[in-house]
Amino acid sequence: MNRIPKILITREQEELGVLTQMVGVEFVCVPLLNIKLLPIEDSLDVDVYVYYSKNGVKAMQNAGWFAHEKVRGAIHMSYGSATARFLQELGLPNVIDGKASVGDIVHQIEAFHPKKRIVIVRASNSLKSIQSALNKDFPYEEIIAYTNVINEKVKSLPLHDFAYITSPSQGDRYQKLLVQKPKWIFLIGASTAKSFKNSHLPYTVLETPDDRCFRDTFYEKLKTFGNGESNLS
Repeated sequence: MNRIPKILITREQEELGVLTQMVGVEFVCVPLLNIKLLPIEDSLDVDVYVYYSKNGVKAMQNAGWFAHEKVRGAIHMSYGSATARFLQELGLPNVIDGKASVGDIVHQIEAFHPKKRIVIVRASNSLKSIQSALNKDFPYEEIIAYTNVINEKVKSLPLHDFAYITSPSQGDRYQKLLVQKPKWIFLIGASTAKSFKNSHLPYTVLETPDDRCFRDTFYEKLKTFGNGESNLS
């Protein structure tokens, strides 16, 4: 490509985290969803909390849960390394980075049974990828901590060469707004990939739900485009 490639990402600029370390690219941040944290009550007798995203952690932080030593001392398992790093930044001592596939995370969760009380922290409209993969009789509980709402202020997408989509809801919204086909789309999770199955758009499903995996996969994919002009030029 003859110019700096533009990557559309469906986050706020301040949530780029490790992606700010990427060189030779420009991020176009377009939050397609608004996150609404929900009020949740304390549940102190929990051994393992499992989080789909940082939003669940933020909801618990907002509710003051981490002021309780019993909650702080519990095991906190994340679906993705970005959430794990956020948990570690809060000073929680027992963080498990569940950066592998849903199947691997499920295997880790089931290894706690029957000695541990498991609570999965999720969105109200979650597709429950982890729960559906657990053994049918595996005991767990849920906390509905936040909800994803379409950001109605976003009426169109800016021109971009690549896109990084991290949830099924974002994927659905992205496709509805998309006018110009990008060079490539990078997706997190099998559930997100399902929404693109019949789209005829070029995409890759990342091996792990992690920004570092995206970074490395992106640079590898960029080599295949050589120095040709972007189709958005």
